[in-house]
Amino acid sequence: MATCLSLTIQPSSAEFVLRGISVKPAGQPYSNEDRTWLVHDMKPGDVLEDAVYIVNDTEENKDIIIYPADATPSSDGGFALKQKIEEMTGVGSWIKLSQYEFSMKPREAVLVNVTIAVPNDPTLDVGEHSGAILAQEKPKEDAETQAQGGIILTTRVGARVYITLPGEVKKEVVMSSFNYTATKIRSYNIPLIGEKLSRLLKIPGVYAFSVGFENKGNTSNDVKIKLIAKDDLFHKNDSVTESSQKVGRETEALNNFEWKVPLFGKYSFSSSITYNDIANEEKTLESEVITLWIIPYDLIAGIVLILLAIIVIIVIRKIKYSGKNWLNHKVSSKETLQSIAEIYGIRWQKLAKVNKMSAPYALQVGSVILVPPRKKTLEKKSKK
Repeated sequence: MATCLSLTIQPSSAEFVLRGISVKPAGQPYSNEDRTWLVHDMKPGDVLEDAVYIVNDTEENKDIIIYPADATPSSDGGFALKQKIEEMTGVGSWIKLSQYEFSMKPREAVLVNVTIAVPNDPTLDVGEHSGAILAQEKPKEDAETQAQGGIILTTRVGARVYITLPGEVKKEVVMSSFNYTATKIRSYNIPLIGEKLSRLLKIPGVYAFSVGFENKGNTSNDVKIKLIAKDDLFHKNDSVTESSQKVGRETEALNNFEWKVPLFGKYSFSSSITYNDIANEEKTLESEVITLWIIPYDLIAGIVLILLAIIVIIVIRKIKYSGKNWLNHKVSSKETLQSIAEIYGIRWQKLAKVNKMSAPYALQVGSVILVPPRKKTLEKKSKK
């Protein structure tokens, strides 16, 4: 029966940070290196002994469940793992552990022995097979869990396992797509050219560029992806955005970039992916170029609306103070601009503007000014 070793972890300083549960591959005699993953070259029928530490890096007692799992591609082609309740048909079924459940004291590390037995099956695919050894807290089936409708949320941590079977190793990555779409609408905090107008005209505020690629090899590969944006007009806003991703064997992947749309310009976009081929030499693939004109139709429309509004106001004021259809009035003695305005029932300021008069608005006897066609105040007085 496999042995189980328990030891206590001491904090390295007074500012030690609690980090929860972790899984760490053991060192000697299993390996002379400080490993992050369990990586082995094996043949069908081989059996290998290894070990991992399950570490409780907290000040609490923990009930732990550990189990092996197969790797499975995530929605974007990255590394993901099957759930505990799913059937394991790959690396997850090749691994046996010395124990699967135990309790841990605060700051304790438990050594769990790992036996990896590759099936003696000549039809197994050559190249890399992957999985992981996972650990999580044992769910508490208490009244609180039942009150939540039986839903139990758990956090899994683990150490990846990579087993490579002998044969012809193939490393090849191909770029399958490069396209873009608008994900956000631009908006301004300015009257008449705000968010509503931008949404009406559907002016993009952010473009999302997606780069699709496929690992056609029989091993996982580290892929570097770039989005290159070139400013074709001013050559000042060129940018390169980089990302990296480990893609499993024979897996399709998708990497997304966000690019904030400037106010104006002409831009050319391209993408590239870089990976190591079978000779461990870098190989770079490049996409076709996408060219976009960035034109602020919403801003232009807003400026046009403002100009039209100004023109309409000017025309209305011009018509209002043009004196069209007004009559001539001969100024008699003792008449002033104010007295004449009162007679015709209008503001004296308007009377002055129509007659293009300025301060001190003095009238000369016998001069002629324009007045409205009806004497409103005088007619009311005559009726009384």
